[in-house]
Amino acid sequence: MAAHAAGEIDWASRWTPPSEGKTLRRSSKRWHFTLAESYVEALRRRETLNSDIEPPRPRAPSDIVDAVVVRHDLPLGFYRGLSNVRSQRSLLIFVSALSCLLAALFATGGPALAAVPSADGPAARMVTLPPAPEGVGPAALVKAAAAASPTTSPAVRTEHGPPGSTYACDAGTLCTNVWDPTTSDWKTFFFYSCNRYYLSDWNGEGDYVNNQTGNVTSYFYGQSGNVLTSFRPGGEPVPYNWDPVWSIRNC
Repeated sequence: MAAHAAGEIDWASRWTPPSEGKTLRRSSKRWHFTLAESYVEALRRRETLNSDIEPPRPRAPSDIVDAVVVRHDLPLGFYRGLSNVRSQRSLLIFVSALSCLLAALFATGGPALAAVPSADGPAARMVTLPPAPEGVGPAALVKAAAAASPTTSPAVRTEHGPPGSTYACDAGTLCTNVWDPTTSDWKTFFFYSCNRYYLSDWNGEGDYVNNQTGNVTSYFYGQSGNVLTSFRPGGEPVPYNWDPVWSIRNC
């Protein structure tokens, strides 16, 4: 073959047969270089190569082994730096995994804390009890001896309060106020669990506050099961006469 023309790639000077190059193999603890032929001898051979050497053919996949072919035209420090990069990458992966593990341990190992209601979320509402019903006096006290305290079935949480005092109507609760003739004060019923409640001895004027959530509909029923009124959460305390009410469904 003719000599290489000016500007043409000198394949002879760039090609190193697979069996004559350096290979970088990995052992259990460190990287070792296997030197198949002296680097100095390789340089001398490259100077004496003639134009009969053909450009290298592409290596078949079967020729590729678990090794990295080291090119003579790259400095040895390049491959050492490559090894350092791989070591740093392994260290970063280990640190990241350890951080995730510690975060999971702190998230699940600590004591459970009660949720704090948001300032924008539903909260208890302070309500002022209305004045005593008309007709409450000495004559009413005489009748109270034969009267009974208002109740519901099933029972709900209740509390008593004098006229003009305040109470907390919790979020998610329908609160109703009925005059209790046996104690001469208001008896507040807190309807929280969704159900139909049947009333006993609910008489006279009172009011209700619907502090429920979720836009549910509440119903007051008459003696025959007819709907007296229906309403949704929100608004101010609503005065109501309990005489015709026989049952309540809060949601």
